[in-house]
Amino acid sequence: MIPTAAILTTIGAGSLAIFKKLLPRKEATRPDYVTLAEFHQGMDALGDRIDAYFLALCEKIENFASSIQARLTQIESVIARLDERTKKALTRNSPHSDQFRAIPTK
Repeated sequence: MIPTAAILTTIGAGSLAIFKKLLPRKEATRPDYVTLAEFHQGMDALGDRIDAYFLALCEKIENFASSIQARLTQIESVIARLDERTKKALTRNSPHSDQFRAIPTK
């Protein structure tokens, strides 16, 4: 005698195979093909976007560079004033002022 579980498993597997054969399958969607003109139009648009991003980036870099240059100029002037004050203080207060000569700048 065949066990009941084996009979039910066989019936289930068989019915699943029949339903799989009878049910229609979903067809894979086919990609939409692009014409050569559409491709070139898309590539031109991409190139224009890249150019716009590049120009914007260059402008930001120039602004950043000019702000850095202004800040460096400001720091340089502060250091020059400090150097002048230090020279005056050394020559006025120190008995050995000849030992503390500043290195000449170009």
